[in-house]
Amino acid sequence: MNQQNQTFAELFKKYRLRSEIETLSQFGDLLAQEGLVYENSLFTHWQKGDRVPKDRKLIMKIISIFVKRGSILSVFEANTIVAAADLRDLDDREIEDLQGLIKQASSGRSKMKTAAVDDADKSISYSLFNPSATAVLTGYFGAVLFSWALLQVFQMKHTQANLIFNLLYSTMPVVAGILGVFHARKWGYMNNSMGKAVALFSGGLITWGVGGLIWGVYNFIPKIEVPYPSYADVSYILSWPLWGAGIYYLSIAAGIKRNIKTSRSKKLLILVPIITISISYYLSVVLARGGAITNNADYFKFFFDVAYPLLDMLIITEAAIIYGFSFRLINGRYKWPLYLILCGIVIDYIADVIFSYQTSVGAFYNGAPVDIVFASAMYLLSLGLLNLSIARN
Repeated sequence: MNQQNQTFAELFKKYRLRSEIETLSQFGDLLAQEGLVYENSLFTHWQKGDRVPKDRKLIMKIISIFVKRGSILSVFEANTIVAAADLRDLDDREIEDLQGLIKQASSGRSKMKTAAVDDADKSISYSLFNPSATAVLTGYFGAVLFSWALLQVFQMKHTQANLIFNLLYSTMPVVAGILGVFHARKWGYMNNSMGKAVALFSGGLITWGVGGLIWGVYNFIPKIEVPYPSYADVSYILSWPLWGAGIYYLSIAAGIKRNIKTSRSKKLLILVPIITISISYYLSVVLARGGAITNNADYFKFFFDVAYPLLDMLIITEAAIIYGFSFRLINGRYKWPLYLILCGIVIDYIADVIFSYQTSVGAFYNGAPVDIVFASAMYLLSLGLLNLSIARN
């Protein structure tokens, strides 16, 4: 059963038994030690599902008991109980207190037990991939890679096959995004941080893929081989704010304390955009245009030439600030999807820079080497998104 879909009654019973609290009377005694005294009959109603506690202080005390008994090991698990009680996710202060309690509880266990927990965490990390989603997506990407290889072997640059290849790899993020929307539904869509993260990532993949499909429409109907800039870019560019917001909400779901106020974070926020704009300006204006923008149409192209890599780097900077200084705190089930997503964004940045330069000097064509770089970025982003759902199991 998916953890996010479990009721408070199911979670309460699961964590109570995992804590080796054999009776509800024993649980009542532990709760009394936390300063809260209730009739044991109330706990029976909780376990049957007749009632659900709504007092946040009480919920936090329940979580505290389970943490101390070793049944709750992460902020994610604590948030499932909070969500089951129909309360908002843990805030920064609660997360910080809970992480301290988890650390304190862990240090109190024997070395043997700690080693066993570490082995269990490793097994979670390495068994994280959703086999069916990974197999289907990898198979599809393999077909894309094979199709691109054929274009290169037969040196096809301006054929119908090149245009079809564009539609083939643009469909991949759309399908992954739609599947992601269904995963977000299981999380409750926009009702909690994880649901928001999955929904926003899914939306970003869909808008990027739709941009590729609109590009294909330009190829086949008005027969414009390289429609850049065009209405396709309106859809493409929507992806970045959606991905950026998705990373932000995923950090909340993963229980990471944001480090935006540190001096290192502030320096990154200033330096990265400056470096990115400088690289884009050099490639798009100095190298490709000889240092001058010659006509009005170029202003729109110049905007997108700078905007795409800049937005890529802003997301990478955001991720570095949120996750880079606190990566060891992320629950194991989140790490590999995050690695995939961040690698996908870095590769997309490289592709955007190459694409901007090639379109400026007239070297781009559908199915060019940069297209397989774009396809690789979308594959990694899609794979990361679909495997976020493994955290529900």
